[in-house]
Amino acid sequence: RIWADQRPSLDKPGEMMKIDVEDAAVMLLRTADGAFGSVEASKIATGTEDELRFEIHGLHGAMRFNLMQPNYLEVYDLRRSGGDLGGDQGWQKIAAVQKYPAPGGKFPNPKFSLGWIRSHVHSLYSLLAAIADDTTPSPSLAEGIHMQRVLEAVRQSAQEQTWVKLPQ
Repeated sequence: RIWADQRPSLDKPGEMMKIDVEDAAVMLLRTADGAFGSVEASKIATGTEDELRFEIHGLHGAMRFNLMQPNYLEVYDLRRSGGDLGGDQGWQKIAAVQKYPAPGGKFPNPKFSLGWIRSHVHSLYSLLAAIADDTTPSPSLAEGIHMQRVLEAVRQSAQEQTWVKLPQ
């Protein structure tokens, strides 16, 4: 959805520019085996910075991650004992700081603050390691093509106001 079709231009102060891309989107997803999910994306969410968050909820627990707090992965394990005061259940923070195997853990130094540079450096390392080891990199071209098909199905679903099934 486009919330404002014009905004002040950053390049030309005092002028308005036409907006033709969505400010926000919500997707409902179903898998062939019955799993259900939702994806929300917004460029205008009040109170957010450069957030990328995900949550996965299942029968035995949940996990969540927020790129604004990249040092931790949070896990909720329903298999842990409960009790009147919660017992051992509850969100557990797992330190995930710079836990990369060598040589990926050498640069930038683990003491550097986390951020985009670390992610980009590791993605390049992963690609080069796959080439050196003659293995398929991940994400692969096939995975990228699949995601493009998912996005096209989302566009078609929004346009036709119906569920769209992806070919297997």
